[in-house]
Amino acid sequence: MESNINKQLDKFFIKASSFYTRSAWIADEKMKVFVRKSIRPIPGHKKLMTTFDIATVEVTLNYQRQGLFKKFLEYSHAVNPWEVTFVENVLPPFLPAFLIRHGWRESGQPSCFLNH
Repeated sequence: MESNINKQLDKFFIKASSFYTRSAWIADEKMKVFVRKSIRPIPGHKKLMTTFDIATVEVTLNYQRQGLFKKFLEYSHAVNPWEVTFVENVLPPFLPAFLIRHGWRESGQPSCFLNH
């Protein structure tokens, strides 16, 4: 069964596809995420690329360490209609190693990772 936050993400992608840039908070009782559509340079590419940005993630204390962010990250990257998924402001010390283990790479900006 698809989660409420994933349904909100799907609606965000539909709305953001018709605008140049778009951002939104999506949330349920377990997690709150700030997402954005951006146009940015990506290392190794000559043209600007459209990215789906995951900028802030807040997981409710009772739901932390249960894989919610991992599931959201996997789902959002799989359904992302644009060229790159970008995670910015990665602060928890364990998260960079987690992202790299799962195929993400550093973007060249501090505390930011991408996957395409």
